[in-house]
Amino acid sequence: MSSFRIRPRFNLVSDLPVREIEQVFLNLINMNEHGLNGIVSKNFITIKINENDNHFWSPRLGIMLEEIEGNKTKLLGLYGPNPSVWALFTYSYGAILISIFFITLFGLSMYSLGEGLNLLWWNLPLILLGLVLYIIAQFGQKIGADQMYKLHHFFEEVVKSEVKIN
Repeated sequence: MSSFRIRPRFNLVSDLPVREIEQVFLNLINMNEHGLNGIVSKNFITIKINENDNHFWSPRLGIMLEEIEGNKTKLLGLYGPNPSVWALFTYSYGAILISIFFITLFGLSMYSLGEGLNLLWWNLPLILLGLVLYIIAQFGQKIGADQMYKLHHFFEEVVKSEVKIN
Protein backbone atom coordinates (compact mmCIF):
# COMPACT_ATOMS: atom_id res chain seq x y z
CA MET A 1 0.00 0.00 0.00
CA SER A 2 1.78 3.07 -1.27
CA SER A 3 1.88 6.13 0.93
CA PHE A 4 0.84 8.31 -2.02
CA ARG A 5 -2.62 6.79 -2.09
CA ILE A 6 -5.17 8.90 -0.30
CA ARG A 7 -7.77 6.20 0.30
CA PRO A 8 -6.69 2.75 -0.92
CA ARG A 9 -9.49 0.59 -2.29
CA PHE A 10 -10.15 -2.86 -3.69
CA ASN A 11 -12.90 -4.88 -5.28
CA LEU A 12 -13.48 -8.60 -5.24
CA VAL A 13 -16.15 -11.01 -6.44
CA SER A 14 -17.16 -13.80 -4.06
CA ASP A 15 -19.17 -16.91 -4.82
CA LEU A 16 -21.04 -16.51 -1.52
CA PRO A 17 -24.34 -14.62 -1.27
CA VAL A 18 -24.48 -11.24 0.52
CA ARG A 19 -26.20 -12.52 3.68
CA GLU A 20 -23.69 -15.33 4.13
CA ILE A 21 -20.76 -12.90 3.85
CA GLU A 22 -22.41 -10.58 6.37
CA GLN A 23 -22.83 -13.52 8.76
CA VAL A 24 -19.19 -14.60 8.42
CA PHE A 25 -17.99 -11.06 9.21
CA LEU A 26 -20.43 -10.74 12.10
CA ASN A 27 -19.26 -14.02 13.64
CA LEU A 28 -15.56 -13.11 13.38
CA ILE A 29 -16.12 -9.58 14.70
CA ASN A 30 -18.11 -10.92 17.66
CA MET A 31 -15.35 -13.43 18.47
CA ASN A 32 -12.98 -10.43 18.77
CA GLU A 33 -9.82 -12.52 18.39
CA HIS A 34 -8.15 -10.07 16.01
CA GLY A 35 -8.29 -6.88 18.07
CA LEU A 36 -10.92 -5.47 15.72
CA ASN A 37 -14.53 -4.50 16.05
CA GLY A 38 -17.10 -3.37 13.59
CA ILE A 39 -20.62 -2.95 12.42
CA VAL A 40 -22.44 -5.19 9.98
CA SER A 41 -25.55 -3.67 8.46
CA LYS A 42 -27.51 -4.40 5.33
CA ASN A 43 -25.03 -4.47 2.42
CA PHE A 44 -22.34 -2.57 4.35
CA ILE A 45 -19.62 -3.57 6.80
CA THR A 46 -17.31 -1.28 8.77
CA ILE A 47 -14.27 -2.76 10.49
CA LYS A 48 -12.35 -0.67 13.02
CA ILE A 49 -9.48 -1.07 15.45
CA ASN A 50 -10.53 -1.84 19.06
CA GLU A 51 -10.82 1.14 21.38
CA ASN A 52 -7.74 0.24 23.48
CA ASP A 53 -5.48 0.31 20.36
CA ASN A 54 -7.30 3.14 18.61
CA HIS A 55 -5.59 6.50 18.10
CA PHE A 56 -6.16 9.65 16.04
CA TRP A 57 -4.63 8.12 12.91
CA SER A 58 -6.27 4.67 13.17
CA PRO A 59 -7.74 3.53 9.85
CA ARG A 60 -11.02 1.77 9.22
CA LEU A 61 -12.24 -0.44 6.43
CA GLY A 62 -15.63 0.11 4.82
CA ILE A 63 -16.92 -2.73 2.67
CA MET A 64 -19.96 -2.36 0.43
CA LEU A 65 -21.64 -5.58 -0.65
CA GLU A 66 -23.37 -5.71 -4.01
CA GLU A 67 -25.39 -8.69 -5.17
CA ILE A 68 -24.61 -9.66 -8.75
CA GLU A 69 -25.92 -12.34 -11.08
CA GLY A 70 -25.55 -15.99 -10.17
CA ASN A 71 -26.01 -15.41 -6.43
CA LYS A 72 -22.51 -13.93 -6.22
CA THR A 73 -21.39 -10.85 -4.32
CA LYS A 74 -19.15 -7.98 -5.34
CA LEU A 75 -17.22 -6.55 -2.39
CA LEU A 76 -16.01 -2.97 -2.71
CA GLY A 77 -13.55 -2.01 0.03
CA LEU A 78 -12.28 1.41 1.00
CA TYR A 79 -9.59 2.09 3.61
CA GLY A 80 -9.66 5.48 5.23
CA PRO A 81 -9.21 7.42 8.42
CA ASN A 82 -11.84 8.18 10.99
CA PRO A 83 -14.45 10.39 9.27
CA SER A 84 -13.65 13.31 11.59
CA VAL A 85 -9.96 13.18 10.56
CA TRP A 86 -10.95 13.00 6.89
CA ALA A 87 -13.30 15.98 7.32
CA LEU A 88 -10.66 18.01 9.18
CA PHE A 89 -8.13 17.68 6.37
CA THR A 90 -10.69 18.12 3.59
CA TYR A 91 -12.10 21.32 5.09
CA SER A 92 -8.59 22.61 5.85
CA TYR A 93 -7.49 22.13 2.24
CA GLY A 94 -10.74 23.71 1.06
CA ALA A 95 -10.30 26.74 3.34
CA ILE A 96 -6.72 27.20 2.13
CA LEU A 97 -7.72 26.99 -1.54
CA ILE A 98 -10.65 29.39 -1.12
CA SER A 99 -8.39 31.84 0.76
CA ILE A 100 -5.77 31.66 -2.00
CA PHE A 101 -8.47 32.27 -4.62
CA PHE A 102 -9.88 35.36 -2.92
CA ILE A 103 -6.48 36.80 -1.98
CA THR A 104 -5.34 36.36 -5.57
CA LEU A 105 -8.55 37.90 -6.90
CA PHE A 106 -8.37 40.86 -4.53
CA GLY A 107 -4.60 41.25 -5.00
CA LEU A 108 -4.85 41.34 -8.78
CA SER A 109 -7.70 43.85 -8.50
CA MET A 110 -5.50 46.04 -6.30
CA TYR A 111 -2.63 45.65 -8.81
CA SER A 112 -4.87 46.75 -11.67
CA LEU A 113 -5.66 49.88 -9.65
CA GLY A 114 -1.95 50.59 -9.25
CA GLU A 115 -1.70 49.55 -5.57
CA GLY A 116 1.12 47.01 -6.08
CA LEU A 117 1.36 43.25 -5.54
CA ASN A 118 1.96 43.25 -1.78
CA LEU A 119 -1.28 41.40 -0.98
CA LEU A 120 -0.31 38.46 -3.20
CA TRP A 121 2.57 37.60 -0.86
CA TRP A 122 -0.03 36.28 1.59
CA ASN A 123 -0.48 33.31 -0.75
CA LEU A 124 2.98 32.01 0.10
CA PRO A 125 2.21 31.20 3.79
CA LEU A 126 -1.07 29.60 2.70
CA ILE A 127 0.72 27.38 0.19
CA LEU A 128 3.28 26.44 2.85
CA LEU A 129 0.46 25.65 5.27
CA GLY A 130 -1.09 23.35 2.66
CA LEU A 131 2.27 21.61 2.23
CA VAL A 132 2.64 21.19 6.00
CA LEU A 133 -0.86 19.70 6.19
CA TYR A 134 0.05 17.25 3.42
CA ILE A 135 3.24 16.21 5.21
CA ILE A 136 1.32 15.76 8.47
CA ALA A 137 -1.25 13.60 6.65
CA GLN A 138 1.51 11.43 5.17
CA PHE A 139 3.11 11.10 8.60
CA GLY A 140 -0.25 10.09 10.08
CA GLN A 141 -0.76 7.55 7.33
CA LYS A 142 2.61 6.00 8.22
CA ILE A 143 1.58 5.85 11.90
CA GLY A 144 -1.59 3.96 10.96
CA ALA A 145 0.08 1.70 8.38
CA ASP A 146 0.49 -1.30 10.71
CA GLN A 147 -3.18 -1.13 11.63
CA MET A 148 -4.15 -0.86 7.96
CA TYR A 149 -2.19 -4.05 7.25
CA LYS A 150 -3.95 -5.67 10.21
CA LEU A 151 -7.34 -4.75 8.73
CA HIS A 152 -6.27 -5.98 5.30
CA HIS A 153 -4.97 -9.32 6.59
CA PHE A 154 -8.19 -9.80 8.56
CA PHE A 155 -10.20 -9.21 5.38
CA GLU A 156 -8.02 -11.64 3.41
CA GLU A 157 -8.49 -14.23 6.15
CA VAL A 158 -12.27 -13.85 5.98
CA VAL A 159 -12.50 -14.15 2.18
CA LYS A 160 -9.75 -16.78 2.09
CA SER A 161 -7.89 -15.21 -0.81
CA GLU A 162 -5.23 -12.62 -1.51
CA VAL A 163 -6.76 -9.23 -2.30
CA LYS A 164 -4.87 -6.66 -4.40
CA ILE A 165 -5.21 -3.02 -3.41
CA ASN A 166 -5.94 -0.63 -6.31
